[in-house]
Amino acid sequence: MSNFITIELPNKVKVKALGNKEVEIEKVEIHKFEDSPLKKTVVALCRNHPTKITLWEGAAYDAIGDWTTQNVIDRVLEIYK
Repeated sequence: MSNFITIELPNKVKVKALGNKEVEIEKVEIHKFEDSPLKKTVVALCRNHPTKITLWEGAAYDAIGDWTTQNVIDRVLEIYK
């Protein structure tokens, strides 16, 4: 799977950055994933997002199993709806 994914959001979204500042984004540009079976987390690192995005953790991590690009797209759209 390619590690670079661009996901266009249906609407602009404000996200918190460091220092409680807010940044407005229209898309999420993921360039790397951190999949940790030990921590039971999948985290996305993004070019245009001020923080890491936790996609799945705990029981949700167990439930997703072998995730796909489409799973990532669906999850990001779910998070930022």
